[in-house]
Order: sequence, then structure tokens, then C-alpha cells
Amino acid sequence: MTVKLPSLSSPDDSGKALRKVLRIPRVLVFITFAVVAGTFDSFIIYYMFWFLEELAEETNSVAKIKLIEGVVVAAQSFIGELVFFFFSGKIIKRWGYGTTITFCLFCYSVRLVLISFIQHPWHLVFIEGIMQGPTYALCYSAIVGYAAHVAPDGYSATVQGIVAGMDDGLGFALGSLVGGQLYNYSGGRGSFRVLSGFALAAAAAHALLFAFVTRNDKEKKQIEVPTPEVEKMLPQEQNLSSAIYRDTVVPLTDVNHKSGNR
Repeated sequence: MTVKLPSLSSPDDSGKALRKVLRIPRVLVFITFAVVAGTFDSFIIYYMFWFLEELAEETNSVAKIKLIEGVVVAAQSFIGELVFFFFSGKIIKRWGYGTTITFCLFCYSVRLVLISFIQHPWHLVFIEGIMQGPTYALCYSAIVGYAAHVAPDGYSATVQGIVAGMDDGLGFALGSLVGGQLYNYSGGRGSFRVLSGFALAAAAAHALLFAFVTRNDKEKKQIEVPTPEVEKMLPQEQNLSSAIYRDTVVPLTDVNHKSGNR
């Protein structure tokens, strides 16, 4: 007895389309700032509760600190993440990936500086309940969605894996390493304030780079006649003018490819 399994389609270029995607300026900008976002997430995950326990000693709240930490995690999950994971698709659809990531980086700045000013461990519950959504939940949705968005046929999981590795891998490694040194040198409040400044600078840098590559791509008019290879990279359900960030832009080596074959 034999079972016939359906054949799965795969790209004909064996990675050429993937390499082409990874050379797109907007994709490179996106991957870079995915690492930056991962760095902020890492510092918050590894050092926020450390800072909270130090604050508990200062405010005589050590007996309740584990309860407070549990409530903080519950607020993150059931308020911030639940709401923003649910509405992330609508937000990204309205703003685009580029603007969404800029907004998330700005929210990281706000979140970090608010944490640095808390005077009692219970105050963190309100901050995390509000800020976990527009930072981690919305940013991660944009990262994963954008990775799948630009992936060529058959490479969706691969591209998402690369981006997740840059965010959760390299970003987390940098956050724990640099964050540890910063915490040792500046203390809890100082570290959160310094990283808040970096997050604000990252938001501004991303906004400027996004505007630059958008203008540069439009000036070069790179999407006039896409080749069949490029068409495989583009989402079929969207127009060329709104695919990646706000436009899908792939350098074309021969814009007359199609017209010459007609």
C-alpha cells in the first residue's frame, strides 16, 4: 500500500530570490532596527525585575515583591499584549510597517523613562499594562508580518527565521551584554534613562532612514516593469505602490524585460 503525497511548490532559483530580497535597502533598515528593538526587549526582560527588587528593598515591600512581579506579568499579557496583538493588523494596515516600527521605538523610549521614575513596585503594574502593547506586541507583530510580507514564494519561514534570529538572538544578546555593563555603571534608574534616550534616537533615525529610502526609491522609479523573478517576491493581493513599508521596491536590472518578450 502506498500513499501519494501532494507535491509542494518551491522556488526555482534556489535562494537567488531570497538574496535579492535581503539586499533591498528597506529590508536592511528593517533588519537593523529589529535588532535594536530586540536589545530594548532584552534589557527590560532581564533587568526590570532586578530593578524592581532593589526598589522593594528601599520601600520595605520585599514580602510582596513576588506577588507584584506576578501581577506585572499578568498586566503585560492580559491587558497590553492581548489588546495590541488583536488590533495590530488594523494598525499596520493603516500606518504601514515603517511608521508602525517608528511608533514602537518611540513607545520604548516612553516606557523606559517611565520605569525609571517609579517610586514603588506597584507603580510598575500600570506602566507595563499600558506600554507592553505598543512596544513588544505591536513591534513583534510588525516584525513577523513584514518578514512574511517580503519573502519570496517558499521562503516565508526562512525569512521569518532570519528576522526572529536577529531580534530574539542578536538583539537579546546585545541587550543582556550591554545592559549588564550599563546597569553596573549607572544603576537601575540611570540605565533605564540612558536606554530611553537611545530608543528616542533610534525612533528618529528610523523615521529619517525610512523617509530617505522612500524618496530615493521613488526618484529611481524602480517599479515600472517588474520581471517575473521580482513578481514572485511581491504580494499578489496588493498593488505595487503599497507592498513593502508603503512601497515595494526591488532594483530591476532590465526594465524592458517583459516588453521585449511580448
